[in-house]
Amino acid sequence: MSATLTIVLYGGDRVRREALRATAMAVAGEHAVVVLSVERQADAEGDTSIDVSSHHAAQSLVDVLAAHRDFERVGLFGAIAGGLEVSAGAVVHGANVPFGGLGMATAQAALLTRAAEPMSDRGRVVWIALLSAAIKSLSPAGQRIRPMIAIAMQGWLYSRALRLLGWNLAAVAFGGFLMGAWACSQGVLLQWLLVGDALIVALKVLANEAAGFIGVNAPPLALLLIVWVAAHGLIVAVGTAMAWRRRFDAPPERIVAFGLMVPSGDRRWWQTLVHAFRELLRPTFWLPLVLILGALAWAGQPQQSLVFVALRAMTIALILMVLVQRLNLSALPERLQKLGYWGPALAWRQALVRLGLR
Repeated sequence: MSATLTIVLYGGDRVRREALRATAMAVAGEHAVVVLSVERQADAEGDTSIDVSSHHAAQSLVDVLAAHRDFERVGLFGAIAGGLEVSAGAVVHGANVPFGGLGMATAQAALLTRAAEPMSDRGRVVWIALLSAAIKSLSPAGQRIRPMIAIAMQGWLYSRALRLLGWNLAAVAFGGFLMGAWACSQGVLLQWLLVGDALIVALKVLANEAAGFIGVNAPPLALLLIVWVAAHGLIVAVGTAMAWRRRFDAPPERIVAFGLMVPSGDRRWWQTLVHAFRELLRPTFWLPLVLILGALAWAGQPQQSLVFVALRAMTIALILMVLVQRLNLSALPERLQKLGYWGPALAWRQALVRLGLR
């Protein structure tokens, strides 16, 4: 499957334009590429444009075609990653499988490593994570916000590692470490966002009570968190290093359609609020909140403080859930195109087609 790229050539040198046209067809090979020639930039309508009078026109054309191939791969692996999230991920998050987030982070790291191998700009793998996070919003099992944030942030951290260290085993292992560390620490960070500094008080109370129950002195809370985060990071780093050894394996060219429905974005506000309140009723939201409130009450916090913490958590969570419900995924490619992100728009359209959503 190949998406169409429209390159607009402008400038007064007809011979140079025709030479670039021939070069485009030769370099693109099996890809479907349409090249338009116009005399003025004002007439240009397409994905991108190149000034043929520039001495860098040929290199610009090669770069655009390389980006086209990269984003075609982004579309393929974005569909694979998104399909994994709405299938296996839905089971993991819906059933609250222990260390399920760690397993999903390892799978995502392996996919990003496989995807990045032939790319001209491997930092573009971040768009795979963003596509996967968007597709995760279609999960029929609910519980979308935390996984969506995790997928996007982990992809961004992995791409930053590749930008910093290049393309080698150390870079992908470090990227995997960052992904595992985020998978572990995100829950704490989100709870801190919801309840603020009350979370620190609650964690200290729980740590002291647990240490007293088993008859040992409680280690510093910061040390416990560092060891816990580092252990998760090392596990994903090992999994990513193993994926590095198999990165030349070809990905599947065809993906099973999941029969999901892309929201049209015209859902009424009352429907959006109903869906958001349903998410608030899930144990994955209220159970951690109840534990934190219980620890605060055990520590002697006043009732007014407990009520404030609960209201703050529910308000922030409700706002986030409403924003996710209002996403118009079917219009996302067009919006990206208007913003000048023709590559991600191309990848998103291709991912939707591969998943049978368009």
